[in-house]
Amino acid sequence: MKTRNTFTGLLLLLAFALAWVVPAQAAKTPTVLDHITAIADASVRIHDSLASDSVKDVRKNAADIVKSADAALKLAGKDKKKNAKLIDALNGVKTAAADYGKGLKKDEEIKIDAAREKFYPLSSSIIELVKDHLPEKAASKYTMFHCPMAKGYWLQTDAKKLRNPYYGSEMLECGKKAGFKDYDPAKCKCGGKHKHGATEKGKLDPHKH
Repeated sequence: MKTRNTFTGLLLLLAFALAWVVPAQAAKTPTVLDHITAIADASVRIHDSLASDSVKDVRKNAADIVKSADAALKLAGKDKKKNAKLIDALNGVKTAAADYGKGLKKDEEIKIDAAREKFYPLSSSIIELVKDHLPEKAASKYTMFHCPMAKGYWLQTDAKKLRNPYYGSEMLECGKKAGFKDYDPAKCKCGGKHKHGATEKGKLDPHKH
C-alpha cells in the first residue's frame, strides 16, 4: 500500500512539473517569418492611423518595424549567401522605417501631410518584403491596395473596406484592390516628387489636402 501511495505521489509530482515545462517549451523563439509578419502588422497600424486622419503612434510603430527588421537581419545573417535577397529587402525596410521615425517629432507635433509623405517608401519596401519573402498562406492575411491618384500602395488586413491612408477622410475610398503580382514600383511615388495639389496644367486639384 505504501509503495502504491509513493508511486501515485511521484506521478502527481511529475504531472505538476510538466504543467510548468510544457508552456515554457510552447513559447518558441520567433523566426524570420514571425518578424516579417510583425513588420507587416506594424505597417497596417500606421495605415490605420493615417486613414483615420491621425498620427497617433506612427513613430512607435515605425520604431517597432526597425526592431523587428534588426531581429530578422540577425537571423538571416547566419547564412548571408543564401539569404542575400532577404537581407537586402530587410535593410530597405529598416532604412525606410528609421527615416520615417527620424523625420517625425512627438506625435502631437507631427503634421499629417509629412507622415503620409514618408509612408510611401516605407509601405512599398514592406510590400516588396511580404510578397517576395512571406509564404503565400501567411501573406494571404494582407490585402494590397493601390491609389492611382496618390500613386501609392498599402496593406490592409481588412480585404473588403478600402481605406486610403494618403488622402484619409477627404477621399477615403479612392483606390482599388490589387494582387501582389500586380505591384509595380513605377506606379508608386516612392521618391516623394508627386504633388497631390496640382494638375498637369498647374491648376489646383479640388481634392488636394
